[in-house]
Amino acid sequence: MNSIISAIFGLSFLSCVIDKEVETGLIVEDSAEEEENPIWWDEEDCSYNEGDHICNLRLPTALDTADEVYNYFGRIFLLEITSMRCSDCQRSSGQNSYMQARVGDIKWITIIIENEAGITPSSSDGRRWGNAFGLQYFNIWLGSRSNIDINQGKRGFAVSEYPSYVLVDDELRIRVVIEGYDKDKIIDSVIDLKSDL
Repeated sequence: MNSIISAIFGLSFLSCVIDKEVETGLIVEDSAEEEENPIWWDEEDCSYNEGDHICNLRLPTALDTADEVYNYFGRIFLLEITSMRCSDCQRSSGQNSYMQARVGDIKWITIIIENEAGITPSSSDGRRWGNAFGLQYFNIWLGSRSNIDINQGKRGFAVSEYPSYVLVDDELRIRVVIEGYDKDKIIDSVIDLKSDL
């Protein structure tokens, strides 16, 4: 019984000593600083409009996984908004490899808004699109018409034409929105942005 009382007394004494040492600064705690989150804006401060920080967008990929735009903070990336039933979209996706080779190392993400039937695409639709144009499955995201907000650009992309392109800089700010397929304008916009940074 005396040993139990001694143990309790010893533990309480030790906790007092530890508290005293913390108060006096004698114990050095691990001072590894947490990295500050570079994404400081919230849903009120972002949109899908040119000049604004892009709102986070998390979508499934053709690999049956999910990805989100905020994973690419620190990188330039281009979002290609497309439809599987649009002939210019097919031409654009067929030129992706050429355009990427011209602009160099940027992340190029194709977001399919609708399949050939005009409905939300499935992962198998995304894989068929990837196979047809030599695109990597993890760069094909599966969106829907809910990702379009023509009037305000608050709940989705303010685009009215497929394909459209949204060029985002390394701080997740939308720098250029291009509606319609214009290969030279896309290439020039990416090259200009890269030279500005």
